[in-house]
Amino acid sequence: DGLFSEAFRLVLDHQEADDRTLLAVAAEIARATGVGGMVGGQFMDVAGLAADHEDLRAMHGLKTGRLIEAAIVAGALLSGAWEDREPSAGAGEIANEIAAEVTDEIAAYRAFAAEVGVLFQIVDDILDETGDAAVLGKTAGKDRTQEKATYVALFGVEEARRRAEESHRRALEALHALPGKEAVLAQIADYILLRQH
Repeated sequence: DGLFSEAFRLVLDHQEADDRTLLAVAAEIARATGVGGMVGGQFMDVAGLAADHEDLRAMHGLKTGRLIEAAIVAGALLSGAWEDREPSAGAGEIANEIAAEVTDEIAAYRAFAAEVGVLFQIVDDILDETGDAAVLGKTAGKDRTQEKATYVALFGVEEARRRAEESHRRALEALHALPGKEAVLAQIADYILLRQH
């Protein structure tokens, strides 16, 4: 709980931006961590509501994808990704503008981040099944023991790997809308696909 509130304090106290941008960043973090984000995804996980591929993808999109999305969109907003927009009348309208992907650039960041969140979880599922506990820093095979819905449980290791590669490809495709800004984000996607822990 303390870390959650600390995120807002750090944004509001330590970022150099106008009030409108700071409010937009705070709204983005709030949306990503609430019921329509991390909390909702965690509920699906704990309640065992991911019965098929679509549910599993939705759960991962909420649980991990929205957090990655918030981090990337917050960075984009703080770097001026929406400076050409006319100011809104109030705080609620600012939050709604951000949720509505106010620029093509923000929409591209969202698409990339959502796919990277799913990619991270697919690779996590694969590592849980095939990884070395000493390298992972956690018990391998825990998801299978707990009978959790995972990409490996639904599709097997090889198909999960293929789906990870497909997710990686989609993430990189989303970056085509961000010429000149894609190199570092592509490296992040590459790292997530190839990680061993």
